[in-house]
Amino acid sequence: MEMEYRRNLQHSYLVVHTREKEKEFYSSKMITENRIPGLLVCEEKNIDDEILYYYDLTSKISLADRWGGGKAEGEEVLSVIYAFLRTIDNMEEYLLSTDSIYLKLEQIYGDADMEEIEFCYIPGEKWDMEQQFRELMEEILPLLDHRNQKAVVTIYGIYHSVVQDGVSAEGLREQIEKYGKKEKTAEEICRGQNLIYEDGEYSGRETELDSYERKQEQKKHEEALEAFFRDEESEEKEKTPVWITYIASGMFLYFLSGWFVWRNFPEGIWIWLITGGVVAAVFILGSIIYKKRKEKETDIEGEKEDIQNYIQGWEREETFREEDNMTRILGNNGGREGFFLEEKYPRQDRRIVIEEKEIQFLGTLTEKADIILPSQAVSRLHGRIRMEGKCFYLRDMNSRNGTWVNGRLLEGEQEVKLEEGDEIQFADLIYRFRG
Repeated sequence: MEMEYRRNLQHSYLVVHTREKEKEFYSSKMITENRIPGLLVCEEKNIDDEILYYYDLTSKISLADRWGGGKAEGEEVLSVIYAFLRTIDNMEEYLLSTDSIYLKLEQIYGDADMEEIEFCYIPGEKWDMEQQFRELMEEILPLLDHRNQKAVVTIYGIYHSVVQDGVSAEGLREQIEKYGKKEKTAEEICRGQNLIYEDGEYSGRETELDSYERKQEQKKHEEALEAFFRDEESEEKEKTPVWITYIASGMFLYFLSGWFVWRNFPEGIWIWLITGGVVAAVFILGSIIYKKRKEKETDIEGEKEDIQNYIQGWEREETFREEDNMTRILGNNGGREGFFLEEKYPRQDRRIVIEEKEIQFLGTLTEKADIILPSQAVSRLHGRIRMEGKCFYLRDMNSRNGTWVNGRLLEGEQEVKLEEGDEIQFADLIYRFRG
């Protein structure tokens, strides 16, 4: 199996090469002809005896890039684990094997807000899911941001249980549910997870905890969960929608009246049938009209929201324009402008100071981007600058409108060392690197 990255117009792709003889027809058909939540959108192309799977990465960022430099927030890691569980559930509906998910940080992608996390499913390839998940956790642990102690302890607890008991969907759900319970102190959580917290670090330890008691506790918890979900399902079954009750009552009365007409006025049965047909037709037509109206209202609301976002975006850009001699300083560098991006288009009086730190993201998402770029054509997380020694390296983050250095389009994982005077273009913004 060979992987590469390609860019085509406004789209970025992860391309996986496989041989015709290795093709798994059922799973290939499922992922290319269906949109399965949690899996990257995939397209299959055949060239000679080789099969190429194109996974659309546009506006998505790999976890390896997002968490580079130790930026893995506990909440985000838990959301990835939960997304993995949801994806497994979705795959079961299509009878897809979980052993074909490629669990590597470089091939797990999320949007800028981490609201949509997607995994790479490669037909015909097989891996041990338990081993993959354990290795994935081992990659994540050194990258964790320890500010949210509770989330971090939960993650270490998940890893600890995976090592001891293996990977199970129920076990992972149980750990995540524990995180959502009443707040405890770090010491209490550590004891519950069989961990030690010292000097800002967490580690596992062997204890003399009685195995029988632990299993009994786990059994009680599983029974409680089972009872909880069973009660929830029972409640859902008991809550019959009102409209179904009305329709059922109406049909019962209609057939009761038909029985009465047939027994007492046989010659009027045709009138009863025609009346029923007319009422049914009116009901169906009314339902269609109602559905169309709702869809139209939803579309109108969506358009209004898009227009509002567009207006707000331009208002934000106007704010940038009104700021004379605007300089974006990252952190506290004492006002020294050792390295900066000098804007060439659309204005020539603005500059962006680049801080000397390992990883910096560029884009329009104020919550995540270290450097805010004032243009609606720029993606929310558009690019990344990495510092190594006294050198800066730039790469595109699968942006929609692309990044150029000296007129050359950056593709996939291509990273370019920035030199004095380099011309850099982010979508429709043009800068010159100074330093």
